[in-house]
Amino acid sequence: MVRNEKFQTLWPLPGGVGNYLFALEWIVGQVAGVERTESVVDQMVAHYSLASRKAAVSYLRVAHTLGLIEIVGSSVYLTPVGKAYIASPCPKLVEESLVSRVSGCADITAELALRPRRLGPLAELMRERGHRWSTNSQVRYRLRWLEEVGVVGRRGTSRPEYHMVD
Repeated sequence: MVRNEKFQTLWPLPGGVGNYLFALEWIVGQVAGVERTESVVDQMVAHYSLASRKAAVSYLRVAHTLGLIEIVGSSVYLTPVGKAYIASPCPKLVEESLVSRVSGCADITAELALRPRRLGPLAELMRERGHRWSTNSQVRYRLRWLEEVGVVGRRGTSRPEYHMVD
């Protein structure tokens, strides 16, 4: 599949910060063993004790956004990138997918390469660059994903400052 536009939304995965890559690997691994989307959704609901199937579908879409799986009708399958990820789960592969497939990730890393920033000012810069996020949540989700893959670091807790990792 050739995409000219990047995905506008990106969500966290179950388990919270520090567990996105574990959850992603588990989800992609489940897709490797089945063909029907419903089967993967059922497995996610059970594994993560989810209250709704809608949440499971949203989590499945994260793997699709990152280019690891393809969902066509009631079928789900691994992409070549997904097969590579299963063979060798590598944060660098997820980083490349974030930057190439998710709107705002490249802009965020470009801004942080210039200097560290807090969430609010960074979100304002993203809006100035044309991103139409009405809240800071989508910037926060991108920062958390970029942290997960080791590209971005965070200093502080209550009003953290984000920076590129050397």
